[in-house]
Amino acid sequence: MNKTGNYQLTIIIPVYNEAGNIAALEQRLADFMPKSIRRTCVLFVDDGSTDGSLGLIADACGRHEGFFYIAMERNSGLSAALKADIDTARSPLVGYMDADLQTTPEDFNLLLGHINEYEMVMGIRAERRDSAFKKPQSKIANGFRRMMTHDGMKDTGCPLKVMRTACARRIPFFTGMHRFLPAFAFTNHGVPYADKPPLYLWLLMAAKTLSGSHQMWLLSLFSLAPALVTVSVMSRWVAEDCGKDCAETGGWMLVTCGLSAGMAVFLRMDMLMCMFITLSLRTFYNMVCGRGRRRVNAIMFPMYIFLAVFSKGPMGILVPFVTTVAFLVATGRGHTAGRYWGITTWAVLAVPCIAWFAAVYREGGSGYLANLLLHQTVDRAVNSFHHDEPFYYYLIAIWYSMAPWTLLIACLTVYAVWRRAVLTDMQKLLLAAVCTTFVMLSLVSSKIQVYLLPLFPPAVYLAATLLPRIGHTPLARLSVAFPAAVFAIALPGWAVAAALDVPHMADVRIALAAASLSVGGCAALFRLRKQRKTEGAVKPVACGMLAAVFFTGLAVPGVNSLISYKELCTAAQMEAERHGTQRFYTWNVKRSENMDVYLKQDVIKLNDEDMTRDSLPRGVLMMRRKDADRLPPVLKRQERIENVTGRKAVMHMESMQPGDMQCTYADISRIGRECGYSPKTSVEEGIARFYDWYRNFYGNR
Repeated sequence: MNKTGNYQLTIIIPVYNEAGNIAALEQRLADFMPKSIRRTCVLFVDDGSTDGSLGLIADACGRHEGFFYIAMERNSGLSAALKADIDTARSPLVGYMDADLQTTPEDFNLLLGHINEYEMVMGIRAERRDSAFKKPQSKIANGFRRMMTHDGMKDTGCPLKVMRTACARRIPFFTGMHRFLPAFAFTNHGVPYADKPPLYLWLLMAAKTLSGSHQMWLLSLFSLAPALVTVSVMSRWVAEDCGKDCAETGGWMLVTCGLSAGMAVFLRMDMLMCMFITLSLRTFYNMVCGRGRRRVNAIMFPMYIFLAVFSKGPMGILVPFVTTVAFLVATGRGHTAGRYWGITTWAVLAVPCIAWFAAVYREGGSGYLANLLLHQTVDRAVNSFHHDEPFYYYLIAIWYSMAPWTLLIACLTVYAVWRRAVLTDMQKLLLAAVCTTFVMLSLVSSKIQVYLLPLFPPAVYLAATLLPRIGHTPLARLSVAFPAAVFAIALPGWAVAAALDVPHMADVRIALAAASLSVGGCAALFRLRKQRKTEGAVKPVACGMLAAVFFTGLAVPGVNSLISYKELCTAAQMEAERHGTQRFYTWNVKRSENMDVYLKQDVIKLNDEDMTRDSLPRGVLMMRRKDADRLPPVLKRQERIENVTGRKAVMHMESMQPGDMQCTYADISRIGRECGYSPKTSVEEGIARFYDWYRNFYGNR
């Protein structure tokens, strides 16, 4: 268990073959810790030492409560050791010193006196014991750096530093730290993060490099661009076989198809994977029909599949493989599967995959590679540790995920299969993609709605190609009329909500969004009545939805305070400053580790057991309103006093006073055993009895 979060400062010390210094280092640190002006612990990292340093470190940690250590699998260099230590530390501050004792721990108190004013405080090597050869090298290097950067720093090479942990984690590890610049193996708040292939994180880093900060509009382009490419590829494909009208109808449906529309502006790699899967299926179809350049198609088909895997994971290969094989078998071409899944395909897939996995092993080791290849794939599929849902989950989720076209797509697809109206090879391939993907996703243990995304393009465009043949049926017309009627009453619904003072309903932009839906719905109903073609009603509904999304988007800044942690963190910082603390706790708050963006330091996440402890260091607690009733009795004493006295209690929180303790680990079990007595009166009962005694002794006043 990582206990560095119980301290205010973690001194990180990389160690490589320092066996001769460990004993002296241990003694100097043990002497300093009681004198430190901040509650301090030590975190060693052994960088693959071969002289027995690791054993000496482990022994020292066993002798001292505030000593901890981690060990690298192999020697990775100073950069890797520092990165590992910083990622492991959970205290608000980290300090750094070398193991060779060229700097003394006592100097940390000098630096800590200024840390409230700066993000980092560092020492200067005044009495250096470097060799005559190394000193001029350091002077030249520092002089050149000052000339180029004008940062005013006299000596950045001093190994004595104190900085805020959140800031330390944002330091780019390059030039001298370049050996641990992560490119294929990543951590999230110090924990190995193999949940996503590296492409997602590369895009995040590229966006931040370009803009200087995380800009949501820029990040959303990495989903919007693949969404538009997917629409373009599918539309051109369908236009070649079924005409431009079908392609246009499919395009309007896909860009407004519930989940697909949402994922087009929300950064997830599912949309990028969906684009590559679509390109792979289109390339496969060209190979079947003999279109395009055969050799180019033979290379691009597996390349698109690899990019799909590299974007999101194994579904990038499973969907194209199962879809194409099912199509070939269903159309009597099963014996030709080796033509498309032969040596060339597997070789083109294998080369980049081997390079990727080798890079992961080099950076993250065998544990990270096993996490990526087994834990995030097989374990998720068989008995998922995230998003575990029953097999019928998607039978329910698909109805609202594809809205407002769910009824139309379902009715047309089922009717076409029943009446055998699926005639062309393209329609059969799209149907194979829909059926196999749905079944395969249902058999996988891990399920959330967004995993359905690769199914959307084939399902939507299959329905669009079926509309000219069976769209005139009463069931198909009703499938469009129903969502159109719901949209038509959007404006009256907004008027009622505004009259009832529903939050944000008075915003004129919300009114315009409701009006757009109503206009689109009414226009679609009018077309259904005047025209026999159902596809003519699709465009008005889609246009109304897009206009509503536009106006709603304009209103989003007004509700940002309800969907981000910024205001909560600002209030917490004000309380922390007022009460003289720099520690922040969260309880039952989802993804609260990301609050470090606003707080400039890590938060300490508490569980239900932690909430019952009396010995938590002083800090600010952030929690959900609805959890107030679940607060343990120790945090409800003000309420208990009010219940006992029948009066409103007024609480004044004072700053820490001289002699106050941040926390205590007092243990009265020994004196209880020796005296044969232990306290049996709870705090809650004690409050009531004390109040009765006080009132009887001093009178009822």
